[in-house]
Amino acid sequence: MFNLLAETQQTTPNWLLEILKLAVPALSAFVGVLLAIWIWHHKKRREPGYESLAYLNRKRLDGLLKAFSLLVYITEVENPKAVMIWEKTGGQTTYYLRPKQSREYMVLLSELFYAEGYGLLLGKNIKERFYECRGHLYGVLLKAGALQNGDERIRLEKEGLAGRIKEIYTQLNTELRRELKKMEKQGQ
Repeated sequence: MFNLLAETQQTTPNWLLEILKLAVPALSAFVGVLLAIWIWHHKKRREPGYESLAYLNRKRLDGLLKAFSLLVYITEVENPKAVMIWEKTGGQTTYYLRPKQSREYMVLLSELFYAEGYGLLLGKNIKERFYECRGHLYGVLLKAGALQNGDERIRLEKEGLAGRIKEIYTQLNTELRRELKKMEKQGQ
């Protein structure tokens, strides 16, 4: 009889253990789903912030590229868009300003900084250098009366002005490249 009683006690399942065996996988799956939903929610909440940062970085890069394209106007290398040209006679170099290209530079600079909005995204040093160069060009054009029309080149009377424009070009080139490197480091 004791054997029979012992056998019945062994075959009687432990209901708490059986319930836990069924509930734990379901509960862990439920917790896993809740955790996945929570992670997805937070990821989606942060997505607009990441998208706006990516958009701003793209706009900054576009601004740097467009600003770099303005350097063609103030470079020392002669090209169809250069605002300065020079002639060498003997050991003396005479610099001339090209009014048409100077006016183009000023228009494109205004479009870049205001119409396209890149003035908000480019650094202070870059803005200052571009507008310092614009001021020099504007002063020469104003003095010569060639603000609105006239394509006859203007001899630069002010000593050092050509040198200063060359310095501005060098500073801008360096600053734009530095800004690009900063952006590359942020992207890594």
